[in-house]
Amino acid sequence: MFLGQSYFAPSAVAGSIFGLALMLLVDGIIVAQKEADSANHITFMMLTPAFFSIVGFILMIFTSPVEVKNGVPRAKAVLFIGWIVYFGSAVAALVLCRSKFTGLQSRERAVPGVALVGFTSLVPLSGSIIWWGKQSSLDDY
Repeated sequence: MFLGQSYFAPSAVAGSIFGLALMLLVDGIIVAQKEADSANHITFMMLTPAFFSIVGFILMIFTSPVEVKNGVPRAKAVLFIGWIVYFGSAVAALVLCRSKFTGLQSRERAVPGVALVGFTSLVPLSGSIIWWGKQSSLDDY
C-alpha cells in the first residue's frame, strides 16, 4: 500500500470515520431504548465514555501541530491529556460493556455495548487522522 499519495483528503476520511462512529452510537442508543425492561434502557452512565471521547477529540483538534513541533509545553500537555482521555474512555467503554452486557443478563441484545466500544475506538482514529492531516500539510511548506 502506497501512502505517499492519497486520493482523498484526510479530513474527508476522518469525517467519514467519525460519521460512521456516530451512526453506530445512535443505532446503539435506539436499540437500547427498545428493550422491554426499562432498567435496560440507555443511561447517562453508559454514555459517559462517549462524552469523554468527544472531549479528547476536541482537545486533539484544537492542538496545533506547529506548537507541538516547536516544543511549546502547553500544546504538548493538551495533546497528552487528549490521548489520556481517549485511552480512559476506551477502557471505560470496555469495562461497561463487560459488566453490563456479558451473558446478556436480562437484555435482548448486546448492540448498545458494542456500539459504545466501537464509538470510543473510532473517534480517536478520526482525531488522529485529522491531526496527521494538519501536520502533513504543514510539512509541505
